[in-house]
Amino acid sequence: MNADINTKYTDRETLRIIKNSFEKVNNKIEANKFFISEMKYYKINIKSNISDKIPFFYRAKIILLVIILTIVLLISIKMWMASLVIFLLLFIVTLIAFFSLDDFSSYFVLCANYYISRFGESYIQPFIIFLSSIGVYTGILEVHKYIFSEEPIARYVVSLRNFVTQDWFIFLSKLLNACAANVPLFSKALEKKSGIEFISLLFFIWFGILTWQIIIAVKRNTQH
Repeated sequence: MNADINTKYTDRETLRIIKNSFEKVNNKIEANKFFISEMKYYKINIKSNISDKIPFFYRAKIILLVIILTIVLLISIKMWMASLVIFLLLFIVTLIAFFSLDDFSSYFVLCANYYISRFGESYIQPFIIFLSSIGVYTGILEVHKYIFSEEPIARYVVSLRNFVTQDWFIFLSKLLNACAANVPLFSKALEKKSGIEFISLLFFIWFGILTWQIIIAVKRNTQH
């Protein structure tokens, strides 16, 4: 009963067996501890599988190509639209290539859960992220208001106004905002976010994820 198990050097199958044994006797607290250790080990295994399937030189080429196109995007002021299209196409192709691997999809989800709440181990961490996200979102809304305000504005806002009034940005913004406004679950909430619907949609989804993570973490830490 008083055995001390070093989870760092224990394989995943052993951790799973120990977790199940605690669940059978309804010891949720200890079961949750070993569940977290099991998921951490599973994350390491998935990462190892991805490294075996995707050689380092292949990943390095993708990263290098993304960096080059990003630089082109930043310096080609007169070719913003063409550079943006090329960059977005490469980004989409890269995502498809990676997410076509089952292991990568699993690893992405595992990383998200780990970095947000450490697989439900902490509810303080997602709560802090939630508050920080509210601050970021509020800042974006305020800057957006200042950009289109007729009142005296700061120099950085003038630069942003010049950027968002370019033809390519207006076209892309209208397209993304129209798509966001047509999402059934969020259409009503986005009616008051005119001109910033797409960013608001992303934050609404993000807030939903964080809320769920907080609920799961609190549940895991209060079960007995």
